[in-house]
Parts: sequence; C-alpha cells; structure tokens
Amino acid sequence: MLKKMNRYIGHAYSVANAELKSSVEVEEGTWITIDTDGKLIVSDGTKKSFMLTGSQRTGRDYTANGLFKGVSFIHGPFYGMNTSIFDATKDYPPMTPLMIGANGILTPFVAATPPALDKAVVAYAIKKISATELEILSA
Repeated sequence: MLKKMNRYIGHAYSVANAELKSSVEVEEGTWITIDTDGKLIVSDGTKKSFMLTGSQRTGRDYTANGLFKGVSFIHGPFYGMNTSIFDATKDYPPMTPLMIGANGILTPFVAATPPALDKAVVAYAIKKISATELEILSA
C-alpha cells in the first residue's frame, strides 16, 4: 500500500498512465518498468523503474472489469511517501539508499564489485514508521 504524507500541501507530483500487462498482478507501491511490448511489468531493478499508484487488490482493482487497462505511476520527485512494499527484515537508518529487490520491493542498496550498472538507487529511506511501513523520498 502507498500513502502520501502532507496530502494537501505537497500532493503535486508527476503521474503518468500506461497499460498493465495482463498477466501481471500489482499493488500500490510496487516498483514497475516497461517491457518490450510497451506494457507495465513488475521491475527487477535492471531498468528505469517507477512507483505504482494504481492497484489490483480486492476492492480497488481498476483493471478487472476491462474498462481500465492502465494504471498510474509516479515518474517525478516525491517526498514523504509511505510504502508497505519493502523488505521489512532490513534496517533503514535515515537516508539509506534503496534499490529494487526481488518481486519489485524496496531493499537497501548493495554495491556490487565491480559496480553493477543494472542496479540503481531509486529512493532513500527517511525512517521506518513500523514493521510494515517505510517513509521514503525519491532519488
């Protein structure tokens, strides 16, 4: 799930829409990218990625009835976004750089030796709010 703090003061962030690949299941806050067919898929961190703001979870599935095939994603800077899509087993001191891990979830950045060009910092941790919620800021 994804929540924006300061919703009424700082809610102006860049959002775009694109079609979700039919076999993909996502929830708000999942990191997605664009596949070779131009459709959105869950990111593995090897391409430019974006945070999803649409959802397919029960009660909020915008794609199930066929009327909407696209979902929205943030493609610009943001601050104070709270997400539950992160590796809760890790520590997140303030300004921990984050990368996309398995299944499109956020995890602390780990530099490879030699540096891997396919993994990039996508956001920074501000603070871990709870065991299920992490406040982040865009990279």
